[in-house]
Amino acid sequence: MKQNRTGWNAPAAGSLVIGAAVSMVVTLVCAAVSAAMISAGTIGENAMGYLSIGTQLLAASIGALIGAGGAKEKKMLVSLMIVGVYFGLLVSANALFFDGRYERVTVTSFVLFLGAIGGTLLGKGKGGGGSFHKRRIKHR
Repeated sequence: MKQNRTGWNAPAAGSLVIGAAVSMVVTLVCAAVSAAMISAGTIGENAMGYLSIGTQLLAASIGALIGAGGAKEKKMLVSLMIVGVYFGLLVSANALFFDGRYERVTVTSFVLFLGAIGGTLLGKGKGGGGSFHKRRIKHR
């Protein structure tokens, strides 16, 4: 696989940006749907914590699934890097909009980690198996 002069693999860097962007878009869509459901009275305000955890899990999984799908190798590492960038974006948005009141950071990081692993494992079913599946057995 060709690498550029900086040592970064170009498709992996592109996958990193795409995966983080997809995660943020999924977060915004889920947050808008959650806000609409709460304001309509369909869901009570006490479900906000569960909705945010579900949103983060879904966003991390979809971002890792799409981002790692573009990487040729080391999909798990790319997924974890995508979730790391996504976590950084969440923390910076928290500092920008909510004056840096960090609550449940460990829960958020754990949920994002599980989402990255889940998204990568879901993406493995597309023929991205290890070397065991690529070996051919010669029949006599």
